[in-house]
Amino acid sequence: MRLIRRERSKEDERVVMIKLTNTGTALKGKALCIPLSLLSANGMSTDELRTLNETINHLSDNDIRVSGK
Repeated sequence: MRLIRRERSKEDERVVMIKLTNTGTALKGKALCIPLSLLSANGMSTDELRTLNETINHLSDNDIRVSGK
C-alpha cells in the first residue's frame, strides 16, 4: 500500500517533494477522527491535556538544554 510518492523539483533536483497518493489522501480522511476519539476516551479535560502538553514540552526543552542537543 503506497501512501506517499516522491517527486524531484524541476527547478532544483536536489529537492525532493513528498506528496500523498490517492490512497494516502483517503487514509488521511479516515484518520481525522482519531484526535477527537483519543480526547474523549482518556477522560481528561481540554485544560488538563493542555497543561500536560506544556509540561511535556517544558521537560523536553530542559532535557535538550542539559544534554546539549
